[in-house]
Amino acid sequence: LNRNDQSTMTIRVSLDDLPETVSLHYGTSAYIITSAGILSPRVTNVEVIFDQVIVEPNPVDNNTNEPKQQQTIIRTRLGKSACKELKANQNLTILWPANSYVSTNGATGGKRENNEEKDTMVLSLIVDGRLLTKTPPEGGGEIEIVPLSAMQHAPRTL
Repeated sequence: LNRNDQSTMTIRVSLDDLPETVSLHYGTSAYIITSAGILSPRVTNVEVIFDQVIVEPNPVDNNTNEPKQQQTIIRTRLGKSACKELKANQNLTILWPANSYVSTNGATGGKRENNEEKDTMVLSLIVDGRLLTKTPPEGGGEIEIVPLSAMQHAPRTL
């Protein structure tokens, strides 16, 4: 991979592979970024866990034959202020700081060691998501997040 090649800055992560990617390369500590729109974004350090839930078919579709589906969600706890922002805007971003690398042959791995080849990129993981329920807990508490997209991203160099 060429560090100056803009096309190699972002690597999409399949939502099916997201729990394994986090487990192998990032761990449970992440940052959630929320915004009510008019205020500065709020960044909160959280512990996350992945879980599976059964999701009912969309009632708007009026298709009673549609089966229930199993979906991966992310569970965490947020405080009162972050939940207040989520009440105004159910969309959020989860950030795992740069911790994993991609080598010149495209293989991904864990933390980069001192003896790793020089042409490796350290990658952050960014997940966009939304609340599973329309209303977050009033005074803070556990929330469930549906991941919508995920990517590993290398910082731009000067």
